[in-house]
Amino acid sequence: MAPTLVEAERAPSSAPKVIGRGRRQPAGSTPSSAPREIDGGAGHPSPYLRRQPVKNFLLVRERDRRRYRELRLLAFAVVPAALALLAYTWVQTEIVRTGYQVRALERRLEEMARTERQLRLEASRLESLERVEEAAADELGMTFPTLEQMVFVDAP
Repeated sequence: MAPTLVEAERAPSSAPKVIGRGRRQPAGSTPSSAPREIDGGAGHPSPYLRRQPVKNFLLVRERDRRRYRELRLLAFAVVPAALALLAYTWVQTEIVRTGYQVRALERRLEEMARTERQLRLEASRLESLERVEEAAADELGMTFPTLEQMVFVDAP
């Protein structure tokens, strides 16, 4: 006679036991959440609590054609909508990014215009006759010629 589940649990074994949903437990240990046999009060386990192997490995699930048709319809409805939403988001992102670029270029243009104005003012100041005469006198030690230093040439 084969040992019952309660007797098998009590007997020491070196092989690991399978406990619920394919999990293995090392031999000699008892899990705290392992199912326990409840005896009928007379020391005999209840026949309803014995584990029997399930013999449904030959069963093949039939495909539900209506479900697949609904899934295809849903996919054909959702995928284009998702693609349209993705395209819209991309376009909006590009608009914002281009706006930032335009604003940066406008700031750079304003800065260059300001620099150009400053350079034009400095060039006109440097070209002024008073400043050239002052720089010639101070830096180069030049003076206006006297009448003795001037040479007059007759025009032919």
